[in-house]
Amino acid sequence: MIQSLVGAIIMSMATASLLIAIQVGEGALNNSKRLALSRHEKLIINRAGYSDTQKIKNLKLEIYTHIEQLLED
Repeated sequence: MIQSLVGAIIMSMATASLLIAIQVGEGALNNSKRLALSRHEKLIINRAGYSDTQKIKNLKLEIYTHIEQLLED
């Protein structure tokens, strides 16, 4: 009897932790679109060969499109 009660408590805690993790992840994705790229992120993009302004805009658009798709799912 006690074992099943402890099991139910553990299961409830695991479910609550999963729901909190999902909310935190969605919040991070939503906030990622509002913030500008940091200098370090810009450096990584430039080293990857995206030095042209138009290429960087296209890359941002593609990233934001994928974020929107993730949030819809």
